[in-house]
Amino acid sequence: MGNDIHSHVGLTRRRVVSTGAMAVNGYNSAMRLFRYFERLLDPTSLPPDAAPPAGLAAFYWHYARQAWPVLAALFLAGFVVAVLDTTIPVFIGRIVTLVSTHAPATLLADAWPQLLGMALVLLIARPSALLLQNLITNQAIAPGLSNLIRWQSHWHVVRQGWSFFQNDAISCRACATARARCRRCARRSPAAWSTAIPTS
Repeated sequence: MGNDIHSHVGLTRRRVVSTGAMAVNGYNSAMRLFRYFERLLDPTSLPPDAAPPAGLAAFYWHYARQAWPVLAALFLAGFVVAVLDTTIPVFIGRIVTLVSTHAPATLLADAWPQLLGMALVLLIARPSALLLQNLITNQAIAPGLSNLIRWQSHWHVVRQGWSFFQNDAISCRACATARARCRRCARRSPAAWSTAIPTS
């Protein structure tokens, strides 16, 4: 009886340790994934030019060109998400057609390849594309690009006199520029694809 209790306790401990190790491994894998996207941009890189150019388009491109691979990846991910979103009403119509043209007893046997394809798109492909889009937006662009703009703006004005920095409007405008610039880059791609590719 005592040996049975000790063996049961030992088995329970091994299961707890194994479960804890799996949780730690999953946490470490997630952290590695987050770190990969967070390191795509260097927020403290030096500005390429003496100062941002005049003009709205040139000002945008001055910062966007330093992060163009990440912005292109966001644009591509937004396109994939928009295309996958268009499949939802198509799948609904296809399911209605299958239900109306097949007997309940033979529906699964006759249409399982189509149903499996729909399930793969909706349960794997679309969530994966959304995950990629959110990782690029929240782990790369939000911290990286906004801090890069903020750092380079500070680099350009750091040589000014003390009175320059006592103007609260200027300091607020410098911080707001980075935040607004980042938000516009992150939101423009999904908005553009949602407008260009109708989902219904």
